[in-house]
Amino acid sequence: MASIVKKRLIFKAKEGAIPNPIDILLTFCDVDDVKFKRDGAKLVAWKVIKFPAQRSASARVTYRREFCFIHPQVNTGNIIFPSTNIPLKLGEQTSLIDETGTGDAEFAKSTNFTDKTSIRVENKTTVMQDIAVGMSQGHATEPDIIYWYEDVGVDQFRVFKPLTVLFPYAVPNYDKGVLATQGLPDKPMDPIDLLSLKPETTWYLTYEGSGGTYKLTMTEPLDEEDRDAGDGRQ
Repeated sequence: MASIVKKRLIFKAKEGAIPNPIDILLTFCDVDDVKFKRDGAKLVAWKVIKFPAQRSASARVTYRREFCFIHPQVNTGNIIFPSTNIPLKLGEQTSLIDETGTGDAEFAKSTNFTDKTSIRVENKTTVMQDIAVGMSQGHATEPDIIYWYEDVGVDQFRVFKPLTVLFPYAVPNYDKGVLATQGLPDKPMDPIDLLSLKPETTWYLTYEGSGGTYKLTMTEPLDEEDRDAGDGRQ
């Protein structure tokens, strides 16, 4: 069995670094990837970090390589949340089936899957279904939704391999678990390769006024007074 990969990322903005309020949306979905398009997947916001204008701020997120399949629900605000879900280890599979006598859907007991690097789900209900993938948050009662397969046909299946690259977007007013269907920039900031990171890393949000762009860097920026001193200003 593969060991649990756990990465903690600390995101910070220094005093005066951000001129306007901004949210950093973290997603595992690469909208330009062929597989993402082939899966018929929807773009899901895993985490959203809110940074106020001109003030220092910080937040922590934790990636855990522990996953589950979810039969998701969506409210009128495009907020998604898990209803029925089943945790799976890599190398296990399950089926979404009709629950006897209720008309609802449930997951069948997991069984072994031949690919020990993935998890698999098959739609064995009588109608097309949306099926999402969740990430365990340790002792949290609900998993975080990180991937969404739309319109999985009857007797069709999906195979999910762990996603290990984060795509950060600088956007206003998004919430965790939202179907991020509009308002995103054309391109994310530089992707973050989680497997290449130490167990804990710190990332600083900076803003380049000339280009109007945001950037995440592991190099700590100078404080404003240090920048002024370096420029020869008092």
